[in-house]
Amino acid sequence: MIRNTNGKKMMGLALVCTMFSLAVFSSCKKDEEPTKTSTTRTLTKSKLYDKTWYNQGSTISHQFKSDGKYFTIGTWSWINNSDTLNIKTGAIDHDWIIEWTDDNEMSAKRTDGGLSTLFKDAKW
Repeated sequence: MIRNTNGKKMMGLALVCTMFSLAVFSSCKKDEEPTKTSTTRTLTKSKLYDKTWYNQGSTISHQFKSDGKYFTIGTWSWINNSDTLNIKTGAIDHDWIIEWTDDNEMSAKRTDGGLSTLFKDAKW
């Protein structure tokens, strides 16, 4: 009776090569990105009032007066004291989520699927 030991040796060699390859590739993982410092931005409603806010290119602007007036053409109000406000200008009625505010910038998006937009308190 003749034994086939070459097949067992080949399988053993293939197993060793596979394990070696896995060890080499797992030790060559991608360098992690440096830690980024995160500045948490929050909504401070009082920073929103009595300014005119402009998006880049000044195609959209908002003016939320502290007395509830929107420019001189409408009104605005917070919905259920949340982060969402309603703007009424005649027959037009829009809701905006104010994501965050600081002294000179805010981020907002319309609730009907709009993208987050950066606004500044000066034209840019």
